[in-house]
Amino acid sequence: YVGIKSLEPVGIFLPGNINYPGGQLFDPLDYSKNADELTKQAVMEIKHGRMAMLGMLGYFVQAAVTQQGPLQNLVDFVEDPSQNNIFKYLA
Repeated sequence: YVGIKSLEPVGIFLPGNINYPGGQLFDPLDYSKNADELTKQAVMEIKHGRMAMLGMLGYFVQAAVTQQGPLQNLVDFVEDPSQNNIFKYLA
């Protein structure tokens, strides 16, 4: 279990809920003072995290299909967009 309880054996005692840590370390801008804003920020954090995971999945799939990294694929596309695109790998 990773959370507040896991830090206590090493001498770090943080205030807050065990399931959702708080305090200055995790909330430096004091979003937790406004409950509605905190809920909104928590939902946005989850949504942005999911979008970031989908973006990384895109990098992994692109690397697996092209056998090159994303920067090399970008360079190839900029050099010749009509030949270096997704249709090259679908055919």
